[in-house]
Amino acid sequence: MKNAIKFYYNIDVDSLKQVSDKFVFYSSNSVFVFETVSDNKLSDYIYLLDSHYHSIIKNINNDIFTIINGLNYILLKVNSLIQSIKYSDLFYTVFYGYLDVGDRLKVLWEKRVDYTEYLVSQFGIKYSILRRSFSYYDGLTETAIQLLGFVGKSIPVYLQHYRIKKDLSTIDYYDPLKIIIDSRVRDISEYLKDCFFKGFDIYNMCVSYIDTLSFDEVILFIARMIYPSYYYDLFDDIINSSISEDKINDILDKTILYEDIIKSIYFYARKKYMLPKVDWF
Repeated sequence: MKNAIKFYYNIDVDSLKQVSDKFVFYSSNSVFVFETVSDNKLSDYIYLLDSHYHSIIKNINNDIFTIINGLNYILLKVNSLIQSIKYSDLFYTVFYGYLDVGDRLKVLWEKRVDYTEYLVSQFGIKYSILRRSFSYYDGLTETAIQLLGFVGKSIPVYLQHYRIKKDLSTIDYYDPLKIIIDSRVRDISEYLKDCFFKGFDIYNMCVSYIDTLSFDEVILFIARMIYPSYYYDLFDDIINSSISEDKINDILDKTILYEDIIKSIYFYARKKYMLPKVDWF
């Protein structure tokens, strides 16, 4: 790979290592990431990228993409310190436009429930740890979907990410290939959920954040906090054989405590806004 980088970009690689699905290398005291592109949508938002995101380096043919062994690669120059993201990092986000976020999420969440139900029915023994609790998380999802019906049809959207974790590296956070378009509450809600399941008290962060949001964004935030993405992620981890039974049980055992937090957040928000009633709360 060093020779390919030298040939296509005329960059001398001082040291290189493979990290997951990407190559991270150093050259003249700068850090670069060379990674494959599978479903690229850079054209949708490339004009919005600034110095916070890693710079896209064109090859000797003045192209963004380089084909090596039949795969599309892109070279990025890292513009941030390499460390875990901080909560404050999530408040830097770039406005994109307006979209009907509620209807789009409704379709995606319904598909996720159907897919998970299929896994449970077809592979019951393999997923027996999760099968027993499926109806509960299905109920959470249905509640979240119902709340989406109260969200307006035109919501401001920003550059966000598929899934944010508390210990996510800045290499991934500021990677333009990791970006998707969604409401600004997406990243923060996923970050806060991950914080809770890693043992952190998130109540004060949640209520402080709610105070900064519009009515529609508050509903989206509550819906996202209720939506059990962490539960559906367990199925993905099982499929990829990347999680232990103890870890699964640890997450499921915290369900009641998490429900208490969500109820507290909901009642705080309901004092400030005319939120729709959630009967089981």
